Amino acid sequence: MFKKIILFFSMALFCTSSIWSQSIKCKVNRDVWLSSYQGKKPGSNERNFNMGAATTIKLKSYQEFGLLDFDVSALKGKKIDKAYLWVKTGKGFKFGLNGGTDLRWVSISTVSHNWVEGQAKSYALDKSGFGATFNESSYSKENWGFEGAKVYDVILGNGNSLLIKGELIPKNGLHRIELDKKLVQALVAKSSHGLMIMDGNCSWIMGCTIKSKESGKGPFLEIFTGGEDITAPKSPKELKSKSAVEFATEKLGAIDISFKVPEDTFSFNIKINGKNIDRWQIPFAKKENSSQTITIVDQVPNKEIKIEVQAVDASGNASTWVSTKGNTSVNLASLMPKLSESDFKPKAGEPVSLGTAKIWAFPEITQIDPVTTEALFEREKDLHKKNAVWDGASSTVRLVAARGEIISFQIGIDGKLDDCKIELSNLSGVGSISNKGVRLFRSWYVSKKISEYAIPLKGSFNTPFADNGIENQKHQSITVDYHIPIDTKAGAYTGKITISAGKEKATLNLTVKVFNVIIPEEIHFNPEMNCYSGPGKAGSKKFKDNYRLAHYHRCTINRVPYSQAGRTHSDWIPAVDKKGNVTDWSNFDNNLGGLLDGSWFKDNPRSGVPVPTIYLPFYEGWPLNFKDYYNYGKAPKNTKEKEDYVKHQILADPIEKAISDEYKKAFANCVSQFYAHFNKKGWNNTIAEAYLNNKYNWGYTHWILDEPTQLIDWEALNFFGLLFKKGINDPSVYTKQWHEDLFSKGLSKMNRNRPSFLYRGDISRPAWQGSMSNGIINIMYSSRQMLIANRIVKRQKREMPTTLYSYGSANKPGDNNYETAAWCLNSYISGSDGVLPWSGIKGKASLIDGDKNGLIIDGGKLGHAIASFRIHAFRRGAQDCELLRLLELEKGYSREMIALIIGQKLQLLKKVSSANLDSAGAIKFSKMDSYNFAELKESILKLLQK
Repeated sequence: MFKKIILFFSMALFCTSSIWSQSIKCKVNRDVWLSSYQGKKPGSNERNFNMGAATTIKLKSYQEFGLLDFDVSALKGKKIDKAYLWVKTGKGFKFGLNGGTDLRWVSISTVSHNWVEGQAKSYALDKSGFGATFNESSYSKENWGFEGAKVYDVILGNGNSLLIKGELIPKNGLHRIELDKKLVQALVAKSSHGLMIMDGNCSWIMGCTIKSKESGKGPFLEIFTGGEDITAPKSPKELKSKSAVEFATEKLGAIDISFKVPEDTFSFNIKINGKNIDRWQIPFAKKENSSQTITIVDQVPNKEIKIEVQAVDASGNASTWVSTKGNTSVNLASLMPKLSESDFKPKAGEPVSLGTAKIWAFPEITQIDPVTTEALFEREKDLHKKNAVWDGASSTVRLVAARGEIISFQIGIDGKLDDCKIELSNLSGVGSISNKGVRLFRSWYVSKKISEYAIPLKGSFNTPFADNGIENQKHQSITVDYHIPIDTKAGAYTGKITISAGKEKATLNLTVKVFNVIIPEEIHFNPEMNCYSGPGKAGSKKFKDNYRLAHYHRCTINRVPYSQAGRTHSDWIPAVDKKGNVTDWSNFDNNLGGLLDGSWFKDNPRSGVPVPTIYLPFYEGWPLNFKDYYNYGKAPKNTKEKEDYVKHQILADPIEKAISDEYKKAFANCVSQFYAHFNKKGWNNTIAEAYLNNKYNWGYTHWILDEPTQLIDWEALNFFGLLFKKGINDPSVYTKQWHEDLFSKGLSKMNRNRPSFLYRGDISRPAWQGSMSNGIINIMYSSRQMLIANRIVKRQKREMPTTLYSYGSANKPGDNNYETAAWCLNSYISGSDGVLPWSGIKGKASLIDGDKNGLIIDGGKLGHAIASFRIHAFRRGAQDCELLRLLELEKGYSREMIALIIGQKLQLLKKVSSANLDSAGAIKFSKMDSYNFAELKESILKLLQK
C-alpha cells in the first residue's frame, strides 16, 4: 500500500487527474525550438542552432517551429475520448487579432525519430547539451534517422508520422487546440517521440511565440478518457519476409515484412537482430485482419536476419513478440551491369573541301563559335578531324538509333559558299528508310557567337547568312534531323550527304545502326513548355504552328488560361451561364480540339498523337468568380499586401465555410460537364489538368496557390481539389495502381475509354507539404527540393499517390545545352516523368541577344514558330528518358539503379542547394559533353537489346 501511494504521488508530479471531470493533464517534459532558416553570413546558418533551453518557442511560418513531448504514463490502459493541447502565447505578434496573438491555424504532427532537448537558450550551437537542430536530432551526434535526413523527414506526415490541422481558440488566458486523439494515442503507444507544432497562417514578417517548459508556463495536454483498456492485442499472424531489391541503394539492402493485422491494433514495434527499427520506417496499422507489408530499408545487404514484430493498441498495451527469419536484398552495386564501350572508334582526317570551304560534321546541340570555329563545352576545342559522330579519315557521320527516334547531327561549313544546297539520300541496308523524315535547320547566332535558334532551311542558300550579321564569321552550323520510323527493321543502314555549291559538290557518308528498341509514339517523358499567353490566339495558324513545332520535338506547350488578376482567357473556355453551366462548346472545341484528337499533328512524326497534357480553365475565378460567393466577415477583401494577407487568414472563416454552397455546386458541376464532354469527344489520351497558379500578392486571390508555403495555402488548394475530385467522380485516378499503369502502359494502352482529369499542384516545398494533399493532388510539379528531399518525394509519389514532374528552367543561351538534356535525366532518376520550364514562349527580340525563357519564339520574317536549340536538347533528353523507362520496364531496374548505370558515362547531380526553394532557375551541371551522351545512348541501346 505504501509503495502504491509513493507511485501515485511520483506520477502526480507530471500528470494530474481530476476525478470530477474525468480528465488527465499531462505536462510537457521536454521541448525544443528549431529553425530552418539558412543565413548567408558565416556562422548564421540557423539550421545548426539549438534553442532547447529557451523560455519561448517561436512559430514563424515553416521557418521556425517546436517539438514538444509529454509524460503520458497516466494514459496507459485508458481509452481516450477527447484530447486538447493548451499553450500560453507570448510576444512576436503584430496585430493580436486572436486573443493576443496572430496565431490561429497550426499544423501538428507526431515525430518519428527521437531527439535531444538541448541546453542552448537562443540561436546557438549546442556544444555541451548536443540538442536537436533542424539538421540533426542531436547536434554533432546523431542524424534524423538516416544520412542526409532533416527534421522534416520525420514530421508533417513524412516518415510515417501523423498530421492534423489545429485551430487555436483563446480560453481563460490560454489557447486551446483540439487534437485528433490518434496523435496522443501515438504517444501512449510509444509510436511517436512527442508532437511538432508549426504556424499555419502567419508569415516570416512576424515571429509569434508560445511559452516553453523553461518558462514555467509550458504547453500541456488535457485528455478526457472513457474507461479502461488493459487487454493486449494478439500477435501478428502469417509473418513472412522477402528481399526488396527495388528499395535497395548502392550500398545497402532492404526487406519486405508482411503479416495479418490483429484486431485492436494501432501500431507496431519491429526489431531486426534485436535492434529496434526507428519509427520513421514503421507505418501505423491498417484495418484489422487485413494484410500489411512494411518495407525496411538501409539494411546490411544480403544477410540472414531475425525479424521480430509486436502489435500495440491505442492504449499502449503490447502483444507478445512474434519472429521469423529472412534475407535482406543485395545492394545495387552488386547487380549493376557494366556498360559497354562504343563500337565507334573515329579516326582523324581533314574536313572535306568544297571550293574554298571545309565541310565536316559534329554532334547535335554541340556549339561551335562561328568566328573561331572552336567547340564550346567540349573536352576538345577542335572537332574538325574527329569527334563523337565524325570519322574524318573516311568522311563518315556515324549514328545509332532506336526505332521511332529522331536522330540528329550537325554539318559544319567553314568558309564562304554561294548557291549552297544540302541533300540527304534514303538510307539502305536491311531495309530502307525514306529521306522524307529529314529536316534541316541553320543556326541563328545571338550575342554574336551563340548558336541559339534553329531556323528551318529549305532550298539553296549562301553562307555566311547575311541577315544574321556576324562580323568575321568563318563557320556556319547546319542541323540535320532524320526520323527513323517506328516500323524500321533493326540493322545497319548507309546513305549519302551531298553538299553542293553551284556545280561543285562534296559528299559525306552516313551510317546508322538501328537497334531493335522502340521509342513509343506516345510520350512517357514530357518536356512541357509552360506559358501565360499565346502563342497567338488559340486555334489560330500561329497557335497551331507553335504546338506542331513542340510536338515534333517530343515537347508540349501548355498555356495557363487565366491571369494573376483573375482574367480568364476567352479563347480557352466554352460559353457558360451565370450559374456556371456550359451552354455552348463550339469556342472550346474549335480552338483546342485539334490538340486533343491529334488531327493538327498528322504531318509530324508520331502522326495524330494528341498532346500529353493540357490545362483546363478551372481556377478560383472560373466558372464563377469566387469573390462574389465569399463571406469575408471581418477579413480584409484586398490581400495584395502581406500584412492584409496575414490579417485575412487570422480573421476569415476556413475556406470551406467562407465560400458558399452555390459556388461549390457550380464548380463541381462544371467540372462534371467538362468530363462528360471530353468523354463524348473521345479525348481520352491527354491528361487534362486543373491547376491553380495564383498568389495573393497580385491582388486577386487570397492565398498562395502556386508554390504554397504554409497550412492555410494548402487548405485552399485542397478545397478546390476536393471540388474537382467530386466533379470528375473518377476514384481510379487517385489510386497507386492507376499511376503505375500510366507509367507502364500510357493512356492509349490503358483502355480506360474515358478521360483522365488530374488535379495539379506546383509544390516548391514538398517536404513541408508532407501528407497534407494526399488523395487530392495527383500530379505534382516540384522544383529543386524534390532533389534535396528525394526520399520524401518518392514516398509521396507512392502514397499521395501522384505522378511527378520537375519544374525549373533550361540552361541560359551561351551555357552548355547538354545541361538541359541532363536536367531531363536527373529528373527521371529522381522520380519525375517530365520537366517544365516555367516560361518558354517569347518574341523576336530574342533573336538579338537571346532570352533564357525564349525556348520557342516568334521570329518574325524568319518564321512565327522557331525553336531554340535548347528545345533540341529537351528532345535529346526526352528520348534518352524513354530509353531509361524501357530499362525500368524490361530489365526491372529501379530508378536508383538507373542512376548508377548513368553514372558510368555521365556525372549527374548528387547535391543541390536548398536556398531559395521558389527559384525556377536552371540547375547547373558540369563535366559533360557530346561524348558522354553519345556513349550513354549507345550503351543503353546495347543493354536493352541483350
